[in-house]
Order: sequence, then C-alpha cells, then structure tokens
Amino acid sequence: MNEARRQAARPGDFGGGPDGGRKLPNEVKAMARQMGISAKELSEVGDTMWARLTELSEKDPVAYAELMKESAKHVAKNAGEELAEEPDDAKANELMNRVLSPSVLTPVPGFVVKCQLKYGGGKVMVNICSHQAVVPPNDQRGKDATKYKAGISPRGLQIPLVVGRVRSCAVAGKASNTVAEGKAVDVLVHPWVMDQINGEGPRGGPWRAEIAALAVSWVAKETKLPLDSGWKHINSKYKGGLGKKSDEPVPFDIEEAQQQSKPPDERKKSVEKKIEKPEGVAASPAQLLKRARDLASKEEKENHVSLKLPTQKKSSKKPLVQEVDKDGAVVECTDEGFDISDDIDKSERKKKPAVKKGFLRTAKARKAALYPSGSEQGESQKEGTYSRFMSKCKVVDTTTMSKEEVDAATRQYAGTGTVSQPPQVRESASLRCRTAAMPSP
Repeated sequence: MNEARRQAARPGDFGGGPDGGRKLPNEVKAMARQMGISAKELSEVGDTMWARLTELSEKDPVAYAELMKESAKHVAKNAGEELAEEPDDAKANELMNRVLSPSVLTPVPGFVVKCQLKYGGGKVMVNICSHQAVVPPNDQRGKDATKYKAGISPRGLQIPLVVGRVRSCAVAGKASNTVAEGKAVDVLVHPWVMDQINGEGPRGGPWRAEIAALAVSWVAKETKLPLDSGWKHINSKYKGGLGKKSDEPVPFDIEEAQQQSKPPDERKKSVEKKIEKPEGVAASPAQLLKRARDLASKEEKENHVSLKLPTQKKSSKKPLVQEVDKDGAVVECTDEGFDISDDIDKSERKKKPAVKKGFLRTAKARKAALYPSGSEQGESQKEGTYSRFMSKCKVVDTTTMSKEEVDAATRQYAGTGTVSQPPQVRESASLRCRTAAMPSP
C-alpha cells in the first residue's frame, strides 16, 4: 500500500471542496518545488497523484521506496540539516515523471456502430471516439490533412485508428424488454476527424460511412472477432461504459495504444511475472511432507542404513533356493555360477535315430541294384512322340535330288498329296537336319 498515506486525520487533511481531496505529504511537495511545479498545479492533481503513488507502491515497491528516500533527502536539505545527504536530482526527476505522467487516456464519445458476430454469436457495439493523442490523418503525399479547408473527401486519406480491448456489455435481447450479453470495443480517431463527421449533420454523410466501415474492418483485424459485413448506426454516443447508465468512457492504456503503431507480430506481449518462492518453503503441508520423505530417502541411499520397526520380524538370511550335493551339503555359488553339467543324465540324452546312418552304403544295398531293369516309364505307350509324328509324314531326302526333282516333287505333293518315289529315310543326325517333312494327307 501507499506508505505516504497519513494514518490519522488532522485538521485540514480533508478539504471542504467538492472533491474532498486530501493533502500530499510534505516530502512530495518539497520534491515538486525542486522540479519547478507550483503549488497550484500540484493541488489540481492532488487526488490523481495520490492514487498514482498508491499504484506505484503496489506495482513497483522498489521504485516507490527510492522515491520516498529521495523525498526525505530533499526535505532534510530544505530544512537546513547539517548531516543531510545530497539528493540525486536526476533520479528524483525520473521517479516523479513516472508519477505525474498519465498512464491512461479517456476517450471523447462520438457515435456507435452496431455489428453482429457470425454464426449467431451476438451483438458487438463499436464506439467511435476521439482523443488528441491520436495522430492526425495525412493525405497521399504525407502532408497533414487538418490544414485543408472543410469539405475535403475522406477518400485517399491515411486515417490512424487505435482499437481498445474487447469487453462484455449488456445489449437488448431478441424479445422485447429483455437483456442479452454482448461485446463492446472502443476505436479512437483524431478530433479533426470527428469534427468532419459532426459537420455532416445527424444523418451523416461520406465521412461517417467511411470511418464506420474502416473502424469495423480494423476491429476485426485487431481483435480477431468474426464480424459480419453488415452494420448500422444507432442513436447513441457510447455503449458498454462505466457509470449507472454505462455511458461513461472506459480509460485507455497509453502503453497498449502505443504498441498498435507496430505490426501485431512485433508487439510486446504482457507476461505475468511468476512469484518464485524460496527453496525449502512448501506451499502446503502435503508438499512439506513430500519434501521430508524425499530427504529421508536420499539420506538412506547415501548411508546404506535401513530403518526397521521394533515389532518387525527378522528377515531370513537364507535364500529361498539352495544348491546341495549328494550328501546334503550346501554348495556355495561362485562368481561364474553353478556347474550343472553333471546333473543331467547322459543316458537320457542318447536316443536311437529315426534313420540309420549310411543305410544306402551297406553290403546288402550294394548287391541289389536300385533299378536293375532300367526305367519302365512310357511303356504304356506304343510309340514315342517323335515316332508318332514321323509316321504321319512323307520324308523326302533333298540331298539325293536335283533342284528340278525337288520342284517337281513339291508340285506333285501339292496337287495329289503323295510322292511317287519317296527316297529312303536316313537315321543320321546330319541327314535329319537336311530333310523336309511333309505331313501325309
């Protein structure tokens, strides 16, 4: 909390004005005078500064402690103390700027555009607002468009926009007099743009239509909301805000707004700081018990000590299975293990083979030939394939005939199917190679 807060109320601590603002500590006043801030300016931002001091004490306690330390140095120096330390003006100015500089900006309401989410997702209220911190629009040549006279067209202008966070809000339901849950998001433009829109009258014109379409498309890109292409204006200046009527603008975070000048991929993502607990501190009794068990198990492994309960029976040192010899004496196992080769009866391993070795080389087998009369395969057939084929052919030996005789025999066979004087068939291999077979009719 803010350590500079007064613990007891004194006369004059709470002013009688409408704001009822409390006084700031003397240390802060002294530092403000050192920075050149008048008492009037300091009184105007008194409540805001007090709230920012409280915020600084919660978010950055180290910076808050340094600020209080530098404030005490300034007070001691202004009081003329001899042992007062010299304050660090550069450090004090940096810390005071963090307190005095605004961290949020409040939009100025303009008009509302009602959109619809795709697939029946509900309504989205887009509040078109303005603020002086937004960059003014430029023309195609990069010049400031606010220098032009009234009546300039919005087409071709580069109009910067700032999109806020999506928040839940109450919207009208489908049935009469019912309330449904919707979403609201703010879009900031430069005040000059809002002046052009207001100059078109209540019905609007090209400026209102162009800015509304641009805002809806930019909201869909920045927030990833699946907005429908259709939208319409409603008779309202702000929706989903603060206050009883939800018509008060929601403050904008300046750092978040400045990040939108960069592409989405290059923006810094806010990461919550993880609170690291000191080692040895458990978050719950269960974790503390687990840690104690782990430490006990680790010590047991290192010291090779096993803990036993007093009522626990002594475990048998003898193994469940032992090797004994014929006399019943226990055979100790060596590093190489037990020798069990003598335990197997060798007579049981000797069995007669299914086939006697060398049965084909016996004297009886050598006396009796395997096939004494040769192969009888094909005896059921009277003639072989070649013999049957040749019996149907008329063989002419062309080696004993002249060319004229061969031509005459060929013509005779073609006409009658027979040859008058066929030559004798020779059985030599060379003869068969030079004969011509003519199938019989």
